[in-house]
Amino acid sequence: MASQSARALSWASLLLLLVGGIVGAPEAGVAAAALAGLCALAPLRAGTRGLRLAGLLLLLAAAGLAAARLPSASRGLDAYRARVERSRAEAPGPR
Repeated sequence: MASQSARALSWASLLLLLVGGIVGAPEAGVAAAALAGLCALAPLRAGTRGLRLAGLLLLLAAAGLAAARLPSASRGLDAYRARVERSRAEAPGPR
């Protein structure tokens, strides 16, 4: 991979981290953090020394954001499941 591609993926990772931190939905924050972590892997693998350090910092930041958002995302998904089960229980059955 070219150094320019690794640099572009570093910027993409940083942008995804910013979006993941700003967005209100915790599920979207976890997804953005996961994508940011994937983008940060390329500079770790094929970047120069400075890019590798930046990639490591971005990967750690992505893991931290995902860890911070995961409990509230899990609670939100559990609440969604409970609403779906309630609506299925209240729905009329086949005739």
